[in-house]
Amino acid sequence: MRKAEGPGAPAFARPRHPPSAARRDAWLTPEQELLLNAALLPDERALAAWRRLRPAMHPDRLDGPVQAVLPQLHRNLLALGVQDELMPLLKGVHRYVWAQNQLLFAATTPALAALGASDIPTLLLKGAAHVAGDRVDAGMRPMNDLDVLVPTESAPAAIDVLAGAGFVPVADREPWYVARFAPRCIPSHGFRDGNDRQLDLHWHALHTSCQPGADEDFWAAARPVSLRGVATRAMCASDELLHAILHGLRWNDLPTYRWVLDAALIVRSGGVEFDRVVAQARRRRVALPLRTGLRVLERVAGLEVPRSALRALARPAPLQRIELAAEMTRPRDRGALGWAVLYQQQAARRELPLGVRATPLGHARVLRQRRGRPAAALEAALDGPAGGAAQADLDLADSEVVHRHVIDGLWRPDGEARGSWMAGAQARLRLRADDRARLLRVWAGPPLRPAGATLQVSVQGRPLAPMTLHPGRHALDGEGAVVPADVLNGREEVQVALRTRAVAAPTRLGLSDDDRRLGFLLRRVSLAPAAACPPDAEFALGAGSGDEPWLAGGFSDAHDGGRWTVGPSAGVLLDLGVPLAGRELWFESGPVVPELPRLAVAVLINGVEVATLRRDTDLVRTVVTVPPAVAAAGGTQVHLGWRIRRPRSPRSLGLSEDPRPLGLFLRRVGVT
Repeated sequence: MRKAEGPGAPAFARPRHPPSAARRDAWLTPEQELLLNAALLPDERALAAWRRLRPAMHPDRLDGPVQAVLPQLHRNLLALGVQDELMPLLKGVHRYVWAQNQLLFAATTPALAALGASDIPTLLLKGAAHVAGDRVDAGMRPMNDLDVLVPTESAPAAIDVLAGAGFVPVADREPWYVARFAPRCIPSHGFRDGNDRQLDLHWHALHTSCQPGADEDFWAAARPVSLRGVATRAMCASDELLHAILHGLRWNDLPTYRWVLDAALIVRSGGVEFDRVVAQARRRRVALPLRTGLRVLERVAGLEVPRSALRALARPAPLQRIELAAEMTRPRDRGALGWAVLYQQQAARRELPLGVRATPLGHARVLRQRRGRPAAALEAALDGPAGGAAQADLDLADSEVVHRHVIDGLWRPDGEARGSWMAGAQARLRLRADDRARLLRVWAGPPLRPAGATLQVSVQGRPLAPMTLHPGRHALDGEGAVVPADVLNGREEVQVALRTRAVAAPTRLGLSDDDRRLGFLLRRVSLAPAAACPPDAEFALGAGSGDEPWLAGGFSDAHDGGRWTVGPSAGVLLDLGVPLAGRELWFESGPVVPELPRLAVAVLINGVEVATLRRDTDLVRTVVTVPPAVAAAGGTQVHLGWRIRRPRSPRSLGLSEDPRPLGLFLRRVGVT
């Protein structure tokens, strides 16, 4: 059926999100409320709603979510004695839904049975629970998939069982990715068979309650049911009501008022203990969404909710009001405050134990955890990647590389972007190492907000020189940083942490409805030995020189005849192959733009300052000697660095539009 169009079309399929959504009961339109009144009210009020609604009810406008209401609408109108030419059509929808659900059950119940045969407990959610519990027949509840909850710790094993039953993750996700990364962000993931029949595997029942042990109450009170002869479980009626309301009030591109039908069915079927519903909501700090849903049920379905229950839910915390308003609003329309509270509340519900009051001190602790673990925690054992020897050069557009080497903090590889986005502020990887692998390089596309974005890299908790996207720079193309020798210390592999504050969600920038928090787009990370440069050797910098193996960060793109240092520091890493005692290094710099101010430049060897020079407009050859303290430390590798005080951009001086903060123009480097 085609979508309703034109000024006379009813607003069934056009949800709205009022600015004061938290103060309104829900974002139902008047037309949607009339539809639900006609389907759910048991008396003359339903007939009055039908009379008002009927002029807009045309067969070619009954599409999408409206169809989910039609079986219940048909049953209610039939019970009230309504005679209408649309009744045969509504009856036909019931038959169609029944047939579609039989196909879904035939495809998915073998997988449900396979989970049980593998000693993995299962619990049906949403529509499947209603059918299995004999509340309704299969024609009364349209379903796109079979929702199945398993214990949180059993999720990886359940994914393996589904794979054996012919079900693969939707959206071309790999099973390992869903098992390792999805539980950290979402409570469920969809799987499909070869005929696109889908099963939604849940490891948590609620988006808003993902703490360890969050579902134990649900499992303890679950009741046995059977679907097509397969024994399983369903929530008790009280928990089902809470689940239906909390799931239904979340934003969806299509109207989600099907939850009203489910909630009304649960209450009218009996068994709901409102004291338990309230207690469960208060333990999970979701009193306001529950109260909002119950008031909708009173108004739209004519249900009687105990006043004591509403009074017990009457004083929610202020953060819950902001959170609910954000949850009920289209992602791209959420304000900065809504996003901040939403992220904080989601993190708090994962970190704070169930039933613990979220005090300001508790929120402060969660906020610190969100901003990243302390450096000492990075010394923890590697805790995630698949087995096998680590590599020293990682292509992060390769799914298997991500599988083996990413500990956490990356979304799955993005084929179009040719890399993997950081999932928030920090990502952790493991790389192969040895005592000579001193140069860590990063190839990365820009974050969504690239201006001045910095990537802070740490190896085994030791911070390296930051990598910054200075103005005019659009990517990190092999940006390098030197790893201190004592960090390696005979290790065969190391943990690398990458952090940035340049995190944004595409939906907040109006780019799409993608609400993932993205940092840098990481394409490649490598840990390599210093390039060989034996005594009496030299190398040139600039276009066509092949200088990349020596560069240790802080340089511009290659120019004819050399490279600029960009930002406050730059360096090259050389392996002389012989002891450093008595060795001299030299470099040629300039000539440069005469109008640029003279800058003080400190020259360093392995972090020890050995000279200070004033940049001149002429071609300058500077010679420095390896200091005795550096030579006494042993080794054959030398890091020649430059620290520039207050580099300036040609744009700031009115010389050109070049925004890069420039220092030296380096041409050649050599060893004697």
